[in-house]
Amino acid sequence: MIRKYVFCSLLLVASTVVSAVPYSQDTGVIKRFHASNSGAVAVSLNAGFPKASGDRQCPNAAGDWAGDTNIDPTVKSALLAAYLSGKRVTVTTQGCDSGGGWYRLIDVYLD
Repeated sequence: MIRKYVFCSLLLVASTVVSAVPYSQDTGVIKRFHASNSGAVAVSLNAGFPKASGDRQCPNAAGDWAGDTNIDPTVKSALLAAYLSGKRVTVTTQGCDSGGGWYRLIDVYLD
């Protein structure tokens, strides 16, 4: 009985921790585009990432960049197309990437 109680308690705590990681969506025009030969991509929006910053997703991030060190080629292409066209985007971020230097980019919507 005690084992079952401990297991259920651990399961409850684990699910609470996972759901506690917020995500944010910030909208703007990509003003800078970073790509490295390792495949990492990051973008900087003209308005920054005020919602991600306000949610304190990544306390060590300077707030200027969102990216992924292992990004899907489709997302990479969408970001580059948006940058080259000057279209507005909505970027979803969650947590940190690049050793805490960037907001971790989850997905992008081209407006």
